[in-house]
Amino acid sequence: FTPPTAPYDVDTTPPTVSSTSPAGSSTGVGVSSAISATFSEDMDSSTISTSTFTLSSSSGSSVSGTVSYSNKVATFTPSSNLSYSTTYTATITTGVKDTAGNAMSSTYTWSFTTGSAPDTTAPSGSVSINSGASYTNSTAVTLNLSATDTVGVVGYYASTSSSTPTASASGWNSVTSATSYTGSVSYTLASGDESKTVYVWYKDSAGNVSSAASDSITLDTTAPIVTITSPNSSDTYTTTSSPLSLSGSASDTTSGVKEVTWSNDKGGSGTASGTTYWSVLSISLTSGDNKITVTAKDNAGNTSTDTITVTYSAATKPTVTTGSASNVTATSATLTGTVNANGLSTTAWFEYGTVKGTYGNKTSTQTVTGSNDTTVSVTITGLTAETTYYYRIAAQNNSGTSYGEEMSFQYSSKGSAPTVTTDSATDVTTTTATLNGTVNANGISTTAWFEYGTLSGTYGNKTTTKSVSGSTDTKVSIGISG
Repeated sequence: FTPPTAPYDVDTTPPTVSSTSPAGSSTGVGVSSAISATFSEDMDSSTISTSTFTLSSSSGSSVSGTVSYSNKVATFTPSSNLSYSTTYTATITTGVKDTAGNAMSSTYTWSFTTGSAPDTTAPSGSVSINSGASYTNSTAVTLNLSATDTVGVVGYYASTSSSTPTASASGWNSVTSATSYTGSVSYTLASGDESKTVYVWYKDSAGNVSSAASDSITLDTTAPIVTITSPNSSDTYTTTSSPLSLSGSASDTTSGVKEVTWSNDKGGSGTASGTTYWSVLSISLTSGDNKITVTAKDNAGNTSTDTITVTYSAATKPTVTTGSASNVTATSATLTGTVNANGLSTTAWFEYGTVKGTYGNKTSTQTVTGSNDTTVSVTITGLTAETTYYYRIAAQNNSGTSYGEEMSFQYSSKGSAPTVTTDSATDVTTTTATLNGTVNANGISTTAWFEYGTLSGTYGNKTTTKSVSGSTDTKVSIGISG
């Protein structure tokens, strides 16, 4: 062997780390990532080990793993996945040397942060059809959607099948990502009268699919059947009596009959009592032909009608008007009214009692004749103070019996109760009317109102109030609608 002659090159330069993976200060690093460092020159692989290349968490805990070296790259491979959302520090000590035996001049460290844990929680949500309605008469419905997700709801899937769709299945509807999503969307049910169930799923951006939310609604597109059976089952009827009573039947096999209503083309309308078997007790008739239409509506909103034309020829029964009570004391009062006998011998009397619409007492009778208004009065006794009495005039002749409107009075130690008269409604339309009457406050500050409803003797509604004063009759008018 002949040694080289001087001069010759000797490597005395310390190696350095030229790059790292992941880079220093990186975020969102995968938890399964290996950590590597690339050196500036070839290294002595025997100096690169778990004692010179280490990894530790922000809490100072060492991460176990293996170290390998190839082509200037040292790689630290953790024994198991790193933790999510954790900062780690990699360290290469001065114990590593290049192939010439030069050590790094100083320890090299860099840090990085792993990414957040993946979203594995599916959204939760609900659905209602037509805002929770039980029935519909159209296949076109509205789905009211609602869902929440910690990351964000990005789509919904609606179907009449209960099979859960995959996140990549066709048929998903995209929505703007939101942690709290609500929406109303159109949906078409399959035809056929029956209960329909719609299932809805929600998914988030991670592809998590919710459990099925569902709602059911009964589709009913078939109109009910309604039939007038009394006063007869014919299309026409002739009578000399008014008011008229009607009755009949109605049926609906899917959603059931919700209500039965009636209307007279000469004026007047209302709701019948009952549904499957219904009745209307008092329909006022106008002389001539009255076309009365009865309408049945089912719970899905379908309607059907039956009609009867009633020809009415008014008889000459008495015409009566209930007047005011006067001379009211703690135990007695004088009831007044007018009777037109319409040319027939007529018997008149008053009915009274302490329950509105119920008259448990009847006065003695008086005979009225002629064709002009005749004033009738009678004094009743045995009354009780501080008690409201209801009364009306009645008259009967060979053509029938007539009853006046109900009036009331009360004797109070504080003064006389108001005297009131109910007059006819005016400005009547399909949705509005003006109620009229007169009030005598009898010298005391008085509050007046109207009570009204769709059943005779039953008043489920009350108008606004008006103040009345003085000792003379004062006109009161209040409009109602709806």
